[in-house]
Parts: sequence; C-alpha cells; structure tokens
Amino acid sequence: MNVIIYMSDSNNDENSKIFLSVREDILNKINSNSEAYDKTIISLSSAFLLISTSFLTKVIDLDIAIYSSVLKISWILFFLSICSVILSFIVSNNAQEIELANWDKYKETSDEQFLYAENKNKIWLDFFNISSGIFFISAVGLTLIFMIENLGGF
Repeated sequence: MNVIIYMSDSNNDENSKIFLSVREDILNKINSNSEAYDKTIISLSSAFLLISTSFLTKVIDLDIAIYSSVLKISWILFFLSICSVILSFIVSNNAQEIELANWDKYKETSDEQFLYAENKNKIWLDFFNISSGIFFISAVGLTLIFMIENLGGF
C-alpha cells in the first residue's frame, strides 16, 4: 500500500489520524505475517520430525541406509528450528517491553532519544527468525536427500 500524506497546517490533525491509521494497519500486517511464519515453522518442523522419526525409520533400516547421518542431522536441524521459534517468542516479548518502556519515558520527558533508543532484542529477534527458516529449509533438504538415496530416487 503506497500512501503519501502531505502535511499542511489546515489539515494537520486529519493527516496525523490518517498516518496513525496507516501505520497501525501496517504494523498489524507485519505482526500477522510474523505469527503465521512462526506457526508454519513449528508445525512443519514438528510434522517432518514426526514423519521422519516414525515412518522413515520403519520403512528404512538405519543400520544399512545410505547417508543415515544426513537424516540424523536433519532431526537436529528440525529441533533447532523449533527452538529458534520458541526463543524468538521470548526475545520478542522482551523487545516489546523495552519499546513500551521507552515510549513511556518519551511521553514523560518528550526526550526524542527514547524514540530512537537501541533495542538489541530486535537484532536477536531477527537472528532467531532468520535462523529458524534456515534450519527448517536445511532440514527439509537433508531429509529429501536421505529419502531420494534410500527410496530409489525419482
């Protein structure tokens, strides 16, 4: 959504309301996407982990399987993917608490340094979100390699 708001003295209040409304809408969409991403990573990681530990190990004897270590590494990566999402929840809550405290300080003092204060939890949140996706994609790839090599390929 591209919205350009021109500020003028005559309609400053109206522009501020529009700006805040658009900003809130964008933040809600970001939040919704983030929640969907987290749910997807946890659900799919759990499903792949369950399928690969129960179904594949019953169909394929790991003692004679080709690349059995690849499957085991994929299990670790699925686990790390799930852990990354869980850690992102914790870090996200901490980041939001810091943002709220900074906003309250800004309202009390009108000191703009609180609006632009560094929040290292945001950096960690990005790290965990990106990591969960990388772990998941890597785990799926390794599981597919294992399956192709042991179930006759394509």
